[in-house]
Amino acid sequence: MANISGNTVGVDFTDVYTAAEAASGIKPRPFKTGQTVFGDDGKTYQYVKANATIGASNTAANITVSNGEYVAAASGGSADNASGVELSSGDYAWFIID
Repeated sequence: MANISGNTVGVDFTDVYTAAEAASGIKPRPFKTGQTVFGDDGKTYQYVKANATIGASNTAANITVSNGEYVAAASGGSADNASGVELSSGDYAWFIID
């Protein structure tokens, strides 16, 4: 698994901030959607919100901007779900965008 290549603190490409955590407001979301970082594997990762169920090995997510947030659809694009787990609508996670 890739690690971050840079100085952004707290990035874990496998971590998912769930819709339930977002709704509770107890734990703040760790990153803004659209934040982009580089992995030591040479790939670019972007933090986005799932707007549908996205499979653990989904390799066709489409990332767009909606209401000021970067969101991922389950098909129609080329971004990969980096978390390695299935995402529910409303979950936040890292996607490989190149």
